[in-house]
Amino acid sequence: MIKNRYIFRSISKNQDTLLTEFINKNSKTPSLYEIYVVESSESFTKLKINKLCAILNAELIIIGNIEKYLNSIIIAQRTASLSPWSEKASQILISCGFTKDITIEKINLINFHKDSKLFKEFIGSKNYLVDKMTQVIISHPKKIKIYLEGVSKQAQPKKYTHVPLKNLDTYNKKMGLALNTFEIKFLSDIYKKAKRNPTDIEMMMFSQINSEHCRHKIFNSPLIYNQKYHKTLFQMIRDTYSNYNKGIISAYTDNCSAISSFKRQFLFVRDKVYKTKYIDSCYIIKAETHNHPTAIAPFEGAATGAGGELRDEGATGVGSIPKAGFSGFTLSNLNIKNNLNIWEKTSMPVPGRIKTPLEIIIHGPIGSARYNNEFGRPNIFGYFRTLEYQEHKHTRGIKNFGYHKPIMIAGGIGSLHKKHAYKRKLSHGDKIIVIGGPSYLIGIGGGAGTGASCRGLAWSAEQAR
Repeated sequence: MIKNRYIFRSISKNQDTLLTEFINKNSKTPSLYEIYVVESSESFTKLKINKLCAILNAELIIIGNIEKYLNSIIIAQRTASLSPWSEKASQILISCGFTKDITIEKINLINFHKDSKLFKEFIGSKNYLVDKMTQVIISHPKKIKIYLEGVSKQAQPKKYTHVPLKNLDTYNKKMGLALNTFEIKFLSDIYKKAKRNPTDIEMMMFSQINSEHCRHKIFNSPLIYNQKYHKTLFQMIRDTYSNYNKGIISAYTDNCSAISSFKRQFLFVRDKVYKTKYIDSCYIIKAETHNHPTAIAPFEGAATGAGGELRDEGATGVGSIPKAGFSGFTLSNLNIKNNLNIWEKTSMPVPGRIKTPLEIIIHGPIGSARYNNEFGRPNIFGYFRTLEYQEHKHTRGIKNFGYHKPIMIAGGIGSLHKKHAYKRKLSHGDKIIVIGGPSYLIGIGGGAGTGASCRGLAWSAEQAR
């Protein structure tokens, strides 16, 4: 479907703190614009354009007058994907009376005013100014013109393909699925019995759910010490629960635990009349980390850390009620400009692939709090701490320690009906419904990536089983 495209320029101040700081430091002239790209099958009337201008606090850019923006750099969302901001903003526009197929995306446009020094400085600094996972840089005038004037094409899902059984190992290596020899043989035997080849989707799904990240094969493997088998790491972790489990309703069955609470008054409707009754209630508690994603993209990483924890709470048993969340950050030295602490003068530089501790602490808590709040769950408290130091070794020289890759903790509490603490068993023939939007290749494959990185530490799957 061909959509009409409208470009708006924000009148209000740009909200990207890091970009604003960069521009102000390197240029005396205002050169950073927040641009809104709006697409719809509907051709907007003057009234609706004015309505959009009022909602966005922006002005319409006439397509024929974009030449002044061509000597610029555009920082935009990756092709065929939408930002979380876009999805929420589009829903707001629909609620304001616009057609249901409307989409809006926000981009940053930097006009360099032929300032070559600023351009070179930006190119050298783009590692921390651009989210490499979700954003792209468009700098060529022709491509900028196409982007601003062009009609977008909605990406269509590709049809699945079959992977020949004889090529499983080759496909495994090509796609980075991190399947070992045992797992390849296991799949081969299964599909030989089914008398068909697996699809590429099935291979990807098996790779992720059977990965170290999800199956925890290392933790479930027996430990061998002095030629004797000992408990697995998970068995050791569960020892505390095995020896004392008073008040624990469920543990190690979901990604969240339930502990006993008290009888809670519950309001329900029966025969169109509100009634109350007392039910056996449980507390649910959960905490997890989301470290590496927060290092790469602090806002998005911390947000999805909170989101994953919230999901696990809500999915406990047959469904619970998440109530409140928290988040925490452990980082290396912040190194705040013109305000360095004594211990920060020996800080090590941060690798270009990750954000600085200061960027993480500026954007991470906002991402975590926003995700919580938008789901109606307040982020009620948090913490942060920094630690970075040098250790002097006579034999090995100076060693540096710190949290360049941060620890981001997301946690929460909620309530659960006691009789809903455990999931019901599936029966043959039950339908499985997958709910959600399009699955972009952002983050997919992370489970297999974990498996690949652990290959040197793990025992084989044969031992794990």
